[in-house]
Amino acid sequence: MERIDDRGGAQAEGRIEPFFMEEEATKKVGKQVWVRDDSLAHEGIAKEASGTVVDAYAYFPGVWVVSVQFTFASDHWLFLPFSKEEYARTLEER
Repeated sequence: MERIDDRGGAQAEGRIEPFFMEEEATKKVGKQVWVRDDSLAHEGIAKEASGTVVDAYAYFPGVWVVSVQFTFASDHWLFLPFSKEEYARTLEER
């Protein structure tokens, strides 16, 4: 079953909206997150690694993503952007 989302597009029932809206993205800033699985191994980030949501920004007008910082050492870190769908699939808040 499909329903129409706020932007006029079809969305499958029970499926996560692929992108954040501004308000929900900005509420994620400051959250601590952990990697659910090995899906970020290609970036050198292991399962159970922790990161912090450090930014939220408009990828396109009305389409927001969050930026997560993973720190490997005091002078080595990586920032990765996540859509809402990627965030839900890859990261976990505890």
